[in-house]
Amino acid sequence: MSKQEYFKLDILTPQGVVYSENVIQVKAPGRNGRFGVLLHHIHALVLLKDGLLEVQAIGGNKRFTIAGGVADVSDHYVEIITDSVEPVA
Repeated sequence: MSKQEYFKLDILTPQGVVYSENVIQVKAPGRNGRFGVLLHHIHALVLLKDGLLEVQAIGGNKRFTIAGGVADVSDHYVEIITDSVEPVA
């Protein structure tokens, strides 16, 4: 990728950092409905509900189930803090 088309995603639980990668897109289960994040997203603090977190990463797509939490979104970084996260095959 010649021009930056990605942003940093960190997924954290009480046990520490579970996932930390450069990604292209994130789709998450917000308490008020699913939402998506791309590079240069407006800043937002979003409450999450239990559900499916979908990540379009540089190295391939990933899917996780999360147990609620919060997403702190900025124009070039997303931090998801949740009680638990499990990868989906």
